[in-house]
Amino acid sequence: MAKPQAEMVLDLLHSLRTIHGTFADQAVAEDDMERILGAAVRAANSSARQCYSIIRLGGVERVREVCGYAAPQALVFLSDFTRINDEARRRGFAAYQPGLFELLTTTIDASLAAQTAIVAAKALGLDSMVTNSPLRLGEPEQMAALLDLPPEACLPLFAVLFGYPRTEPDHKQKRYLGPGLLHRDRYQRLTEDQLRAMSAEYDQPGMGLGSTPWREQGYESYFDWFFRAWRPTPDNSKVKPPADLALAWARRAGFVR
Repeated sequence: MAKPQAEMVLDLLHSLRTIHGTFADQAVAEDDMERILGAAVRAANSSARQCYSIIRLGGVERVREVCGYAAPQALVFLSDFTRINDEARRRGFAAYQPGLFELLTTTIDASLAAQTAIVAAKALGLDSMVTNSPLRLGEPEQMAALLDLPPEACLPLFAVLFGYPRTEPDHKQKRYLGPGLLHRDRYQRLTEDQLRAMSAEYDQPGMGLGSTPWREQGYESYFDWFFRAWRPTPDNSKVKPPADLALAWARRAGFVR
């Protein structure tokens, strides 16, 4: 007997996973990408403006050039008021000057569209990976030239890579759903005991957290690895802090003045 529709949808959502740049060379069918895009734009958006844009990248080398990872297909999601402003000028109106509030709103809209695309892809048998690499790889002008972006009111937020896994992952990361993440009626800071309990849950082998085998590298806990080895720090002279790059992008696009 077929499962009820609700159970099928929930099973699909719980099957979501990230393939960390190890996609097979197998091509993604054009019809599948069209169906994914068609589903993505059905996501909710503010005032029905869809103040985001999507740049579709095709081919492993082009995806690698923009995203730093190899995959047969990728969608780069942009916060973008360009076409709205172009239409305003065409009608004789002043161009819209979006600020920080609009940047936050369009980031939400783009995120909803991206997650809908990910679910649609999974329904078609495709896996995915989300990366903010278009926002943080290189200086803004370099990436803007690579994508031929307008000089204002437009900036890249993230990319979603699509494809089939080269090999099946040896585990799937679980997710935390406990005190500190879920609040009832009002916000509640964690106590010392609750923080210890949360950290202990993160450290459970079944959680599968961390992009590197932190236990084998001698770290006592996931958060020890996270704060010592993973989190970017201002004194890292080799890598420009992502916050600086994000601010540079926002200033370039005019969202922050």
